[in-house]
Amino acid sequence: MSSIYCIYHTIFLPLLISSTIITLSSSSCLVMCLGLEINLITFLPILSFPESQFFSQSSMKYFLVQSSSSILLLFLLIFFSPLPSSSSFLYPLIFLIMILKSGTIPLHSCFISISNNISCPSLTLLLTCQKLAPIFILSLLDVPFFLLFLAMTNSILGAISGLTTQMTRLILAYSSLSHMGCILSSMPFSSTGCIFYFIIYSLNTTLCLILFSHTNSFSLNLPSLNTKTKILKLITLLNLAGLPPLSGFTIKCFTLNLIPTNFFMLSMTLISSSAMTLIFYLKLSFSSLFSSFPSNKPISPDSSPLTYLFFPLFILPTLIYF
Repeated sequence: MSSIYCIYHTIFLPLLISSTIITLSSSSCLVMCLGLEINLITFLPILSFPESQFFSQSSMKYFLVQSSSSILLLFLLIFFSPLPSSSSFLYPLIFLIMILKSGTIPLHSCFISISNNISCPSLTLLLTCQKLAPIFILSLLDVPFFLLFLAMTNSILGAISGLTTQMTRLILAYSSLSHMGCILSSMPFSSTGCIFYFIIYSLNTTLCLILFSHTNSFSLNLPSLNTKTKILKLITLLNLAGLPPLSGFTIKCFTLNLIPTNFFMLSMTLISSSAMTLIFYLKLSFSSLFSSFPSNKPISPDSSPLTYLFFPLFILPTLIYF
């Protein structure tokens, strides 16, 4: 197992980070495409690490979606990019390809099924790093306003689907789908605001999954967890849900302020989906907290005290914004 950990930390993870940096820093479309391909090839071995019960069907779905979109992207860049006046239909197609690569509608089912079958570090990368490059490329394009329809669909579908499950992994995946709706909603109005939302969302998701990884469980009602640890897990979940005055609430307010007043339907859709998201997070949190008697045991070594240092990150964006 130690050799596997060595390979993971010295080969796959640095390659994954390097491929993302290549995509973000390049001004060439072909180099960006190369970075996306290196990212895909590197991420596939990470999915099955270290001891996840990863189903080959889910892995194949993810590979087929990502590789098909990559082939289409290469085909467009090689054969249509040199043609004059090709941007009128090239940019919308690249836009659709990046939508598919980011794990949103209409091919979100493989993203959801993968989320329930992989390890916690792999889930963290899937929900954060794997979305960074496609979102960055989308922010560089002249985004059509058809994107707003996809954004509203993502928000509503993610919120409604989250109400139908009690599994924490699936709730995080559906919550990510709903957050993608907010990210895509801000993109036509401010690419900087879109990136800002994604950064705060990624930090919140990473901190939440770090805490669940330290306690070796995605459940809140384990007898080995004392009340303080349960409350800490509760706060991280409510932060993702967007409960004020946490940072999850701040970025949603920031997005709503970016949307012009004549886009009333978009604003109401985001507010409704945020309310539904808060409902299923509250249902998960309080049902788990009150389903067992509180334990007076000290915090286990797996629950690192350093996690408490992340508390300022939950509220700091709110203080800066207001």
